[in-house]
Amino acid sequence: MDKPLIKKYCLALSVFCFCLQALSQQHEVSQLKKWELSDYALSAMAQNDAYSAMLFYTELLKREPNNNKHLYDLALAHYKLRNYDEALGLFRRLIEANETSVMATIYLSKCLMHQEEYEEARQLLRKMRLEQRKGNANTDNRFLIDNLYNSCNYALSLQDSLANFELTMLNEGVNHKHKEFNPFLLNDSLLVYGSCVLNAIKFGDESSGPKFHFYQSQLIDNEWEGGVLASQPFYNYEQSHTGDGCFSLDKRRFYFSKAVVNSDGKQVYHLFVTILENDTWSEPIQLGSDINQEFYSTMQPTVGTCYDPDLEVLYFISDRKGGIGNTDIWYSIYNAKTKTYTKSINAGIFINTEGYEITPHYDLSTHTMYFSSDGWVGLGGVDVFAAIGETTNWQTPNNVGIGINTSYDDQDFYIANRGDNGFITSNRPSPIYLTTPTCCDNIYSWKRQLNTKRKVKGQLMQTMYQIGSLSEVSVNKTDSVIPLKKIPLNVFIKKDTLDYVFIDKIVTDELGRFEYLAPIDYQLKLVIDDPSVLDKEITLDANANSDSDVLIKTKPIKTLPREAIVLNNIYYETNKYTLTQESKSNIDSTLLRLLREYDDLSIEIISHTDNQGTSKYNLRLSQKRAGSVVKYLINKGIARHRLIAVGKGESEPIADNTNADGSDNPDGRSLNRRTEFKVHHPD
Repeated sequence: MDKPLIKKYCLALSVFCFCLQALSQQHEVSQLKKWELSDYALSAMAQNDAYSAMLFYTELLKREPNNNKHLYDLALAHYKLRNYDEALGLFRRLIEANETSVMATIYLSKCLMHQEEYEEARQLLRKMRLEQRKGNANTDNRFLIDNLYNSCNYALSLQDSLANFELTMLNEGVNHKHKEFNPFLLNDSLLVYGSCVLNAIKFGDESSGPKFHFYQSQLIDNEWEGGVLASQPFYNYEQSHTGDGCFSLDKRRFYFSKAVVNSDGKQVYHLFVTILENDTWSEPIQLGSDINQEFYSTMQPTVGTCYDPDLEVLYFISDRKGGIGNTDIWYSIYNAKTKTYTKSINAGIFINTEGYEITPHYDLSTHTMYFSSDGWVGLGGVDVFAAIGETTNWQTPNNVGIGINTSYDDQDFYIANRGDNGFITSNRPSPIYLTTPTCCDNIYSWKRQLNTKRKVKGQLMQTMYQIGSLSEVSVNKTDSVIPLKKIPLNVFIKKDTLDYVFIDKIVTDELGRFEYLAPIDYQLKLVIDDPSVLDKEITLDANANSDSDVLIKTKPIKTLPREAIVLNNIYYETNKYTLTQESKSNIDSTLLRLLREYDDLSIEIISHTDNQGTSKYNLRLSQKRAGSVVKYLINKGIARHRLIAVGKGESEPIADNTNADGSDNPDGRSLNRRTEFKVHHPD
């Protein structure tokens, strides 16, 4: 696809909204002088107004029918309009006129591929490859020629293959004669997408012309009914194109692309974000210079995960310098704790090519990036590809195959939660169009013939961990089993030799139940995200030969209470913080045993005193006593970062230090002179 895809909004719109409105109308073009036609034609192409350029070059060619330059420019204008039939005939005329332009032959090959004439295209490309290898031709287009040649071979190899996808074009409530793009679901019955509700050619300048906005469609009686402007967080602007949005992992931020005019007066696209605060979406904020660059487009966001559940990867498309091809996939990592973004990084050579990568969509459930490209081997135009991975680490992208991909431009692939259905946009021949059946992108729903996910469900119950001898440790001694309710679970997957990677976070309900749609041929691991839970991991080996639901059965999970646990029989010498030998023995049989058994557990050691002496003295003494326990555990091999010493002094008594008549209460003081521990909760 040769038009600058990074401008997919304005290029598509400029086809039907012309900067040269009066001059490009047929009845006036014939009145222009030749030099005026040439100037206006060049200006139109410079402004990506292929329709106006087509009218000017048509008139020029009428006046100079043997001018191959005009013939090439007219053919190119038709190609940019995606009028492949007309472009094919014009490029054939060029070749028949002994025009030896490499680009003319490349475009002819592309037109043939769009028409599924793969064998004829392959022969043309084969000849060009041989000429290049003999040194008889410029090698500037070697990558393009090789990729098109290999794509012809690939397409021919699939001629007898069956598609695993069933596609249905959405009705005219959603699709219009202009283009639609970026469809995604809010829920099972609400679809959001980008569109310009335009059903006729309109003339006007860019500032006053129709704009692309967010629209929504409701599923009613199995039909998507559309045409309604979407409301917040889908912000629309009268004077700017908007579209291409995605939510953050926690659904509290919404990223989208918006047209802006830079200091050179050039329209580019930048990323904006709106944030959900107190149940209200904020005014959109333009992301900073670590992501947006003034003179380049940054657009088409999608959000993924990486190794750390606290980190979010914001992927996007950009034509900025430092890339590999015309447009690349880039990313920035967002830290949910610090609310900051890293400087943008190119996603690398394992996913980007010398061509165009566009419309990325990251499927969290399979850790897979779906994107469209003309730089990988495909069927023609741009195809949809899938690559498992993250950031710069990707497996080789795979063409998702026929049905989804055609000889036309197939993009905006979206996969729904179940994994067996979704949406795509394509300019494959349509009954809804403005100029030609392949001029504009429409939305199609797709359904996979074979299921790729199954429901994994279970119920988590908890029981309190019994520490050491019950006579030595004050802890909940109940053997009752209760639900592990409202507990977050981090979901990890692994396939083949990959390490487990984080993909999602779910939460158990009031009865400890959970369910998740898991890819069939992946291993699944659930990690309970709560420091009080000791046995955190639940692993399931997926069976690729079964798509039935799976019920995970687990034993009661050992947990520790959130409140502090008193360690009995932990003594110090009077007014000192040195542990007695008896105390060390009790620590060995309780805390040390626990910390060695669960090496990811972090705890706070809390020491208290009675109220003899000054409060300042008691606070200092208790801090030193807690420190003595920590030091002892470190000497026994426990990592320092897992231990926190906290002195509370006399501030939190659990009994009276004196009796009601003012006399001393030794028993109460004894209870107050205690050492406790509790699980450390960072929050």
